[in-house]
Amino acid sequence: MLSDASILERISWGQVVIDPFDIDRLQPASVDLTLAPSLLVPFYDGVIDIRTGEGMDQFTHVRQFHSYVLEPGEFVLGCTVERVELGPQIVGRFEGKSSLGRLGLLTHITAGFIDPGFRGYITVELHNANTNSIRIYPGMPIGQIAFDELDRAAAHPYGEESGAHYADQDEPVPVPSRLRVPA
Repeated sequence: MLSDASILERISWGQVVIDPFDIDRLQPASVDLTLAPSLLVPFYDGVIDIRTGEGMDQFTHVRQFHSYVLEPGEFVLGCTVERVELGPQIVGRFEGKSSLGRLGLLTHITAGFIDPGFRGYITVELHNANTNSIRIYPGMPIGQIAFDELDRAAAHPYGEESGAHYADQDEPVPVPSRLRVPA
């Protein structure tokens, strides 16, 4: 895992890009990322079928919100203000902030791993596990990204081949309409 000094070094070498980068958000082994003013709010009221794709693309896009009240049990997709690019030898791990976790706000469910070669804004999976509503704001620190260095560059970095569903994303991105699930 990279330390703050190593993160700055990889940024200067172009192996890690965080745009915009705020030195004040640099932590001992991560960089805080902030919430963009764009959310995808699911509205489907039925069974989501992973094989057929039914219900997987049923989102309302809320743009330029000033605050959003996340109700208990509610789930929305957001993204970071910062665009991230990783070189072929760097992997990222997006984690929630402990202060938000202590409020019951989960910022990723399982999608915290960021492949070498990724370019785009990090989609965050916001879930309110609290029994109270939580008001969120654009620009608030929503999570942190830590970095690991591979023993050698990936032979096939993310986005170089077809099927990279989330390459170059510029807003919250839901799951593709159909997953590859065997019949």
